[in-house]
Amino acid sequence: NSVLEALRARIPVEVVYLASRLDADDRTREIVDIVAGRGYDLLEVGKPELDRLTDGAVHQGVAIKVPPYEYADVDDLLDAAEATGRPPLIVALDGVTDPRNLGAVLRSAGAFGAHGVLVPERRAAGVTAS
Repeated sequence: NSVLEALRARIPVEVVYLASRLDADDRTREIVDIVAGRGYDLLEVGKPELDRLTDGAVHQGVAIKVPPYEYADVDDLLDAAEATGRPPLIVALDGVTDPRNLGAVLRSAGAFGAHGVLVPERRAAGVTAS
């Protein structure tokens, strides 16, 4: 479940939405435990409201609202990469306009241990909820 993985990865969260009458399986219990432990707001909503909040996307009865993504400054990214003591691995993009392709590149960069990804300000996909 993507919400559980986001919580495990400590992605910043503004609020967690949980569908009313959702089965309390292991996944749901872990989500509720993490939310309670970190003091996040937890709102129980009906399925129609959850469908509306997620623009009809598949949500498995749980969704999160995250703050807008904060892009790093190039100099800060390079400084952080150099501070690791490893050779910096920075991925530079040009012309990636589909958010799904951007997501695939970001996941691949993370899997290969990249320190960051450079995304141009113009003619490029930005980080989205998808």
